[in-house]
Amino acid sequence: MKIHSSLASSFARKAFLFSKDILQNEMKISVRNNRFIFQRSLYPIYITVSTHKNHYGSFSPKYYQISLSIILAYEKDSLIKDVLRHELAHYLTWLKYGDVTPHGEEFKNVCLEFFKKPIAEPSLNLEKDHETRIGEIEQEKILMKIKKLLALAESNQAEEAKLAMLKAHQLLLRHHLSIESIREKEDFILYSKVVKIQTRKDGKLLCLYEILSYFMLHPIFVIGRGEIKLEVTGTLAEVKLAEYLSSFLDDELDRLWNESGLKGSASKKAFFEGVSLGYKEKVEQQLKDFNPLEKKALQKFDQSKTDFLKNIYGRLRQKYTQKSSDENSLSKGREAGLNLSIKKPIEKQNSKTFLLGE
Repeated sequence: MKIHSSLASSFARKAFLFSKDILQNEMKISVRNNRFIFQRSLYPIYITVSTHKNHYGSFSPKYYQISLSIILAYEKDSLIKDVLRHELAHYLTWLKYGDVTPHGEEFKNVCLEFFKKPIAEPSLNLEKDHETRIGEIEQEKILMKIKKLLALAESNQAEEAKLAMLKAHQLLLRHHLSIESIREKEDFILYSKVVKIQTRKDGKLLCLYEILSYFMLHPIFVIGRGEIKLEVTGTLAEVKLAEYLSSFLDDELDRLWNESGLKGSASKKAFFEGVSLGYKEKVEQQLKDFNPLEKKALQKFDQSKTDFLKNIYGRLRQKYTQKSSDENSLSKGREAGLNLSIKKPIEKQNSKTFLLGE
């Protein structure tokens, strides 16, 4: 699961700059802004930050994306760079050889070709690396302060814990990005989780997108090679809700379509369009019970999160859909949407399920 905050943003920016430096000065590959040139083609340098605890880094060829664990934000620069070298080697292996064994001979050849150093191991032992790496004395002092603050952040005293975490993040922000200022007033943390993957966009996926939007969950379509992901960004609780809604609606929308008695892809698209329109009417009816101050607060919250998402994903494209001419299917879908009830999940006491990884 991806994480978004001022700390994660500064760490991602730092890793991006490290990646550019490694590509240019170590791998001798030309870089233009946020892309590098390989075999006369441009490829993106795209860094994301995740909540993974067991995987420090990964490379996704479908999305040209390197993902780093947030726990690396608390580690030495030299260690972060080795993880990036490892993932960049995976990137170049895929560009040269395609889909091959992750740590096979092709990968090892790329490591030797570009780095001539042992970074081909499939895992890194962070504790051992701390013992074997020397230097970086100033950084060691900063990391020691951060670790002490993080220890205080585990305190049972809420105010003490909050203050300690805030100070730890402030220290990391200054350390990670002295070259640019972080203008956010507080470290507002959001998470991203993929809730649906398909090979193409269809009426059902668009309907799911719309209904999640009515819950103010801010879904985003992420386009990859041969697949499309529906990704939801929000607080941890919101992401958990989105996972439940997506799982429930995935089955429920199929059931509604099967019961409609309609046939054909055009009718199916119109039907699901009608479902989203009907459910929207239902939500808007419920919002009439809100007082003006509550409505204003909702609008302000919605706008603030939209602005935050623009910082994460860049420019957000507006989705335009043309109303279907199949009035019969549209009408049946609208009726189904008006009657659609989202059943609440049953919360189990002492649950051992945690939303921590992809």
